[in-house]
Amino acid sequence: MTQPITGYHKARLAACPGRFFLACVILVMSMTLFLALALGAVGLHRQAAWHYSEARV
Repeated sequence: MTQPITGYHKARLAACPGRFFLACVILVMSMTLFLALALGAVGLHRQAAWHYSEARV
């Protein structure tokens, strides 16, 4: 049997973000983390390549 949503439950449902919004936030944060890791790896690779090129001279 379904009960009518009272004022307390309406306020509680309105206060929490929707699942879609939460999923979008998690997706954006994970993409940002992967991008930061990728840029860090590229930076380390460039630094190592520069170091090795200087060592050959």
